[in-house]
Amino acid sequence: MPIKRSYRRRLAAPSAVALLLALAVAAAGQATTTPTRAIRSLVIGGTPTRSPDGLAVTVGGSFECAAGSVIGINVYVEQPGTAAFAQDRFPSTRGLKKGSAAAKAAASKRRCRGTSQTWSLRLAAHVRRPTTQTNAPATTTRTTPTPTPTSTTEKKTPAQPKTFKPGPVHICAVATSTRKGGTTDLRGYCTLATVR
Repeated sequence: MPIKRSYRRRLAAPSAVALLLALAVAAAGQATTTPTRAIRSLVIGGTPTRSPDGLAVTVGGSFECAAGSVIGINVYVEQPGTAAFAQDRFPSTRGLKKGSAAAKAAASKRRCRGTSQTWSLRLAAHVRRPTTQTNAPATTTRTTPTPTPTSTTEKKTPAQPKTFKPGPVHICAVATSTRKGGTTDLRGYCTLATVR
């Protein structure tokens, strides 16, 4: 039995209104539950520079985060043409004695002031771990079921860092902010730049 046209209109009108009402409620719920970002901006800026020997690269930029928060920025630099890679964390405390004046000065750079702040970091090229090569003597086929043990010699290759050359590099920065021991925000930014 076909449904009359007037009855179809009565069914369609409340359904459309209910759908629009549900969408409006969902949008309002999202608007009220979206938290304010603790890290308002994270930028990699300027021209990265390399050390004369190519074993280090210096990058920098700016960030802005909510006052009272503490920020940490993990920075990664990779050069596809040379396979050079470097990583470090801003502010770098590598090589600083815990509790020293230099370590305290570095820690103060982590405090957010609520305004735009600059960051700069010198990253050392990643040194590859030594690899072990095994040179086994050639084996011959024997008729005995028990194999004779063979001796192997190991050569250790010295650790060699890949060096940065002038040219394009990928730079990524991942920032986290904390407040009273809990993470409050996470933000990342990557860019392609030319190192000099």
